[in-house]
Amino acid sequence: MGLLVSTAFLRCQESSAAAHKALLREARDESSRITRAFSGRPARAIPNELTATLEEAGAILPFPQQHGATRTLRAAASKQNDTRFMALWAGQGIGLSREGSAADLVRALVAETDAALSAVRG
Repeated sequence: MGLLVSTAFLRCQESSAAAHKALLREARDESSRITRAFSGRPARAIPNELTATLEEAGAILPFPQQHGATRTLRAAASKQNDTRFMALWAGQGIGLSREGSAADLVRALVAETDAALSAVRG
């Protein structure tokens, strides 16, 4: 069994994703959805102007062509903290993200997992 918790770490103090952090503070679980707009592969992200424009136009190429076609725009948007055109990856539990240090987050996740496993075991 495994899980992916990368979105949780985006809000950590150590993360350099400032514009992304600001959106995550306001996000709820329903804020993210599956899109192929950034890379051509389905992935969960916060919708923005880029996703809306490409999806409405039906202008999404297969991977890796879509990734290559949007790479320069996404990189420039990231440098300018322009969330309209950034790839804003965000998982299904986006509303559970929290601020703090990465070390504190790992400790909290371990404690919460232990508590959940103890409750299941009875």
